[in-house]
Amino acid sequence: MTTERVKEPKGHSVSSIFDIAPNVLDEIRAHLEMSNLAIPVTQLLGWSQFEPHKAPTIDDVETTTSTTYVDLATEGPTLSGLPPGQYLVLFGFTGSNSVDGTATIMSFATDGAAISSDTNPGIVMNSNVKDCSVLGFATVTLSGDRVGGHELKAKYKVDGGTGTYFYRRLVAFKFANP
Repeated sequence: MTTERVKEPKGHSVSSIFDIAPNVLDEIRAHLEMSNLAIPVTQLLGWSQFEPHKAPTIDDVETTTSTTYVDLATEGPTLSGLPPGQYLVLFGFTGSNSVDGTATIMSFATDGAAISSDTNPGIVMNSNVKDCSVLGFATVTLSGDRVGGHELKAKYKVDGGTGTYFYRRLVAFKFANP
């Protein structure tokens, strides 16, 4: 079966992976509930379908010099078996680059598709020679039934130098049906 993308996802960056707790959506819900909304947040369209999916964190220190997206020696993190839906995807790493001001980049592939400028769901990058944690987020729509479900898999590249990665994370929150 094939997958169709309904709309092109957009990505954003946060300065540190530690800025967002794993239970971030629960905290947002609690804040909204205390803000005296006219309706309970649980009645907002799509909220009741919220499903978090978390890949195991990869702590191994690994490097690449590739200027195209590749797997590192320990592939992933990977989320498999995802049902169709709209997802908020959080992804990030701690790392550095051997050349100051040169980007060390992480993104993710959807259902094994190659990442290009046309299909890139979002990137997160670190342009420092010192270790720094970065976190990105993007929205992606996974539609169509697939045997075994949909897959999101982290990929890596650099703009130059040697990129070093560790403490790699990937979390997807289903917030609506496609």
